[in-house]
Amino acid sequence: MPNTTPHPAEAVLTLITDMLRAIAEYSKNDRAEFIRTVQETQAAQQTADVSKKRKRLAAAQKRAGELEKLICKIYEDNALGKLPDARYEALDAQYAKEQEASQCGNRGTGKGRYRL
Repeated sequence: MPNTTPHPAEAVLTLITDMLRAIAEYSKNDRAEFIRTVQETQAAQQTADVSKKRKRLAAAQKRAGELEKLICKIYEDNALGKLPDARYEALDAQYAKEQEASQCGNRGTGKGRYRL
């Protein structure tokens, strides 16, 4: 007896096809409501995206300030002889790399890289 159970991928495709047909029918039957629903959904998504980006930007700006303080501190410690040159160079390179990586992710934020 042959197996008549549809393959899971076929079942998913059938569900997607049915959903697209329902959406198409809805858009034909009440075009104004469909457009309003799509616009509201897009606006809500954009608002959520902006909120997430603002939070990430605030965190990146906070970390940029922390890095500046760390760089100043290791520079001063090195100048005062409290931090060996090799250790200073390693830390400076590490912090500079983090600053550059952060800036690549925050283009257009108005924040520049400041170095001593």
